[in-house]
Amino acid sequence: MRRIIFVCLMLVLTRVGISDAFAEVQDGLAKSAPESLGLFVTADASCPFPLQELEELVSAGMLDLQLQPKPFVAQELYLKVIVSCLNNELGGGYLYNGQVDFVIAQADGVLRPWQGIYGAFGFGSADRILQVVGEAIRGGLRDYVDSNPDLGSTAGSSGSQ
Repeated sequence: MRRIIFVCLMLVLTRVGISDAFAEVQDGLAKSAPESLGLFVTADASCPFPLQELEELVSAGMLDLQLQPKPFVAQELYLKVIVSCLNNELGGGYLYNGQVDFVIAQADGVLRPWQGIYGAFGFGSADRILQVVGEAIRGGLRDYVDSNPDLGSTAGSSGSQ
């Protein structure tokens, strides 16, 4: 019961539009060396897909935009993707919540250099979860590229829509 309440609370707290909500350039996403971006990707063991599929989804989105994924390090902007799932035995699917966010790890917690969180939540199968979370990831990565003009010449023509 606590898990259901937790997932529902997460759904309410992350109800933010996906790509167009933060379409303008975000100063907090600008980096001096933007071609590589740190990653932190995790999913609950209860999700109906292996973590490797989620990691491949993120890496493919980055490679499509000619970005190089790397492990996240403290004091540097990175992409954080967290997916939580709850099996709904009555409905035959999963209640899920995905948070896609850009943060900077610091000794006293994480800093959000801007207030955008790309939410992905709902009810569905493994394929549906990965589709919706993938849209949130692509929306965030497009905003990252748009916020780093040096990337425009290399990634602009290959971005996914």
